[in-house]
Amino acid sequence: MCVSNHAFELQTHRMYERIQKESIYRLVRIVYTEGKSIDLPNEHINLLELITKITIKDNEGNIYEIEPSESGLRFARGDISYKEYLRLQKKETRQMITILTVLTSSLFITGWAFIKYLI
Repeated sequence: MCVSNHAFELQTHRMYERIQKESIYRLVRIVYTEGKSIDLPNEHINLLELITKITIKDNEGNIYEIEPSESGLRFARGDISYKEYLRLQKKETRQMITILTVLTSSLFITGWAFIKYLI
């Protein structure tokens, strides 16, 4: 039996709503996972698709693409600059790669030790 679970989609939509409410910028576009994008506020937002990027525009016409995450929300509120936002994104990516590498290595070592113990 297969159960549909849209946890990630719902989380990105919650972050989108927070960005929409708290942003000092104007939201221009939403980009979904498969490259599909919709212009705001003219089109309807699909709750079943994963939002990957939100395009925002400031009063001077500068356009920024942010992810629906805590660091994206911090930039949209004006707490950090775009340069700091990009730095945070790189840091989060490095942390995830490190965690994935450590987990994979520990599983490999545990499996190897288990096989050695049985032989």
